[in-house]
Amino acid sequence: RPGSASDAGSGATVANYGVIFGRMMEYFATPLKVPSGNAYSWILGAAGIMGEGGSIANERNEMVLTGGATVKPLKYLEFSGDYTYRVSNSQFTKVDKVVYTELPDGTKIQNNRSANISSILKSNGTQKYQFAKFSGQYSRSFNDTHNVFVQLGMQLEDNDFQSLTGSKTDLFAQDVIEALNAAANNPLANDNMYSWGTLGYYAVASYDYKQRYMVKFAGRRDASSRFAPESR
Repeated sequence: RPGSASDAGSGATVANYGVIFGRMMEYFATPLKVPSGNAYSWILGAAGIMGEGGSIANERNEMVLTGGATVKPLKYLEFSGDYTYRVSNSQFTKVDKVVYTELPDGTKIQNNRSANISSILKSNGTQKYQFAKFSGQYSRSFNDTHNVFVQLGMQLEDNDFQSLTGSKTDLFAQDVIEALNAAANNPLANDNMYSWGTLGYYAVASYDYKQRYMVKFAGRRDASSRFAPESR
């Protein structure tokens, strides 16, 4: 057939160049600008999108303080401790906007990839975490024959988190300000909070004779608030 290519063996149509070039001509015959001045793209099937479809912003700030010290009041006795404090603040904002496209005749229609309604969601959270470890140890050698070592210690963790989330729909002016007070309907608020802690004690005692024979005892006991009261 005119404007088409066929397979020599089966006679089936391989490509219809009339249809292909006809579609290409539609693009060149389409106005490059719509009345608002936006570019029109036949390839996209509609006018250029008018405005942004929304945004997501996620910000996290963290401060960490840590330190440690070792004290040796006696020759064979030593105490040490470490402490860490971390606070994290997070902010999350999600905005959905209704986006329109403009046809060559000036008609504005909602883009099929747009949100159905404009909305805004904001969330703020704070987490505070503390960790501490303390230990004391006694180490002594008698006549380079009898060696004694004793250590006692403890460590603890404390973690607290809380967040507040709010959302509304139907922004008054979706391209002006992104705030909950700038939306009209369906106000929702929710909060989230949790905390947990751990506490542990340990002890180690060892004795060796000329570094050949050794006896060692070690024990540890830990507790966590994540378990039920009778199983912590």
